[in-house]
Amino acid sequence: MESEGAVVKSDDELVKGKISTSTLAKMWQSAFGLNVDRFFSSPEIELQPVPPYNYYRFTFARPGDGEFYGRLMRRIGYESAERSEFGEAALEIAEGEKVLDVGSGTGNFSTRCRGEYKGLETNPVAVEDAAKLGRNVHLGLVEDEVPESYDAVVAFQVLEHVDDPKEFIKACVRCLRPGGRLILSVPDMNGFVGYATNELLNYPPHHMTWWTESSLRALIADCGCEPIKVWYEPLRKLHLCGALSAIFWPRGERHLVSSIRFRIMRLGIRVLSRIAASKWDHVPFIKGHTMMVVATKTQT
Repeated sequence: MESEGAVVKSDDELVKGKISTSTLAKMWQSAFGLNVDRFFSSPEIELQPVPPYNYYRFTFARPGDGEFYGRLMRRIGYESAERSEFGEAALEIAEGEKVLDVGSGTGNFSTRCRGEYKGLETNPVAVEDAAKLGRNVHLGLVEDEVPESYDAVVAFQVLEHVDDPKEFIKACVRCLRPGGRLILSVPDMNGFVGYATNELLNYPPHHMTWWTESSLRALIADCGCEPIKVWYEPLRKLHLCGALSAIFWPRGERHLVSSIRFRIMRLGIRVLSRIAASKWDHVPFIKGHTMMVVATKTQT
């Protein structure tokens, strides 16, 4: 289910090049003022396929902890309730159904969800911020939830952050009643985000894995759910700069670039993206950032 005009290449093209962890750490320090040295156990990391599903995982890296995300969210902020997949996911949930939002942040999906909402977070700062907003968000792990107690389990932009995606999905499915819906959204690596140079938030310790539709569907099916719907996000204005970078300076064998030529090009693209954003509500000929899979629990 590819969208028209999508940036699509073979999965093999996602994995070119090793990445210096010292370079990556310097970029995190420069961009966000965060020391991430403790998350790397080798001078280099590399994307490696995980059989039999063929998603890709970074070697010799571990995911960010509560301290990392507390500081990062203070710098970049939380996604708003206007996130486009929220509206699509809300259509899958009936009024009164019990809903668990795993990795909920401050619980923004609760403003769109018609069901009986509970958010679950591992970031204490997000839980505190949610409480200030009067939202039902708790500090905890999905593994500790009561089995078969929810009609829908959603996880927006969470899977790419976890250390063991299969165990995470199995834990989400365990919470579902038979016939319940599992709704997962991830960055689409066959879209622009997989090919844009220097997309720092797409690397450890933030993103641990990269996903395509085929890999996500395969893993969901192996965890006891049948994928019934795939949705692709239209390109949003906030992602326009990254999308144009993928067109004018696509990532090749090197994941990270610091040349003066690239910096000049990036500056020009930022100007161009602001002009384009003022003219268009969305860009129809470039694939957006996110894909979302809706699946039904089949096992009892």
